[in-house]
Amino acid sequence: MDLRTEIVEAQKARAELFKWKIILVAALGGAALGIAGESHGSREYLLALAPLVCVYVDTLCAHLDLRILIIGAFLRKNSFPRGSEGYMVRKYEQFVEKVRAAENRSNLDPFDLENFALYVTTGLLSLSVVLWGLFKAAPFWQALLLVSSGLAGFGMSFAVNHRFERRARSLRELEP
Repeated sequence: MDLRTEIVEAQKARAELFKWKIILVAALGGAALGIAGESHGSREYLLALAPLVCVYVDTLCAHLDLRILIIGAFLRKNSFPRGSEGYMVRKYEQFVEKVRAAENRSNLDPFDLENFALYVTTGLLSLSVVLWGLFKAAPFWQALLLVSSGLAGFGMSFAVNHRFERRARSLRELEP
């Protein structure tokens, strides 16, 4: 299998996951708040699933990111004949790593905007679910469920990001 193709396919899968995150959260919100016009009782408890769906998607995206980083590291470490496609891919990966290293000295990653969007949306949605539970949910059990789910989503999102960053840092330390 062509490793560069593997990177591109992982990036495409990641973009699809972003799209599904939005679709799933919108569907859950619509079902929970009766946007479709149906009002057969309160379904606000469905909002409790949104932070968990977000964390699941965040975890899958982090896994794909690690796959991409590992392939990039492999390509940087191996040599290819000058002028071959592998040689050009290796040079590109080396350049990207130099940019990352330069940016990391200033705590900026040029490829971090997607991850920022990924985790911030989960954090904001989780916070929204907590606030909905505190101020809008009627029965106590529903409020407790929403607050618990929102806090869990917030905490798990932080944990996923922390684990990803730790693994990515360990991967960078493996390289000479």
